[in-house]
Order: sequence, then C-alpha cells, then structure tokens
Amino acid sequence: ISVIRTSDNLVVKTLLSKGNAPQGSVVTPDNAYLYATTGNGVGLVGVNVVDITDADPNNWAICESISDASFIGPVGAAVTPDGNYVYIANSDGLSATEVTVIDTSTVCHPTEDPVVTSIDLGDMQMRIGIQQPNPN
Repeated sequence: ISVIRTSDNLVVKTLLSKGNAPQGSVVTPDNAYLYATTGNGVGLVGVNVVDITDADPNNWAICESISDASFIGPVGAAVTPDGNYVYIANSDGLSATEVTVIDTSTVCHPTEDPVVTSIDLGDMQMRIGIQQPNPN
C-alpha cells in the first residue's frame, strides 16, 4: 500500500500489507481508517485496516488485517455514509460472489471479530457502491 503526496505525486510511505495485489480501498468519512482489500489467491486474502488519524503519513500503520472465510477474492470496498459499516465485494473470478459486512467500531481491537455477516449475491458483482441519502 503506497501513500502518495498528491501535491507532487511523490510516494512518501509504503506500508507492507499482509497479502498482495491490492484491489480496492475506501476511507471512512471521519478520515480515521483506510480499508484496503488484498488477495489474488496468494498470501492473505482479506482487508488491511490502516490507521490514518495522524496528520503525518509517516506515522500511518496497519492496525489490523482481517481474514474471513467469506473473503473469496476481495475486489472492492464501500463505506456507509455514517461510517459504521464497510462493505467488501468478493469474487473468485468465476461465479461465486459475496459481500462481506464489517463493523467499523470493532476494527483494531484484536479480541473482537469485525465481520458482521456475508451476503451471497450469486452472479458475479465485481465492484460495490453505497448510495448516499437524499438530502431533500
């Protein structure tokens, strides 16, 4: 996972994620955590959670690597507008597809399982998005 300073497109830090082939990422609305999906069948297949609360990216670190049986190939991530849940799109590249739901209040607390549930979608859904509430 590379941290890029957008003012000059310079890589300022590289985090050694558990797993390889990052596929998708999402930042919580409070800018506290980055969720990065990893896995292509080699190494950890799951989600790395990066604590980004410090203003200095040099202090950012992976605080948890989530692995679950529902992670059959995490390829995308989306967060609810309130930041309470992260949805991970999974696909094995053939036909199996699931969405894994993560409770963000339990991340980076090693004694708690952050995975709430998984939803079997049947046909391949390679990406995920969450509709924002209508302000009207």
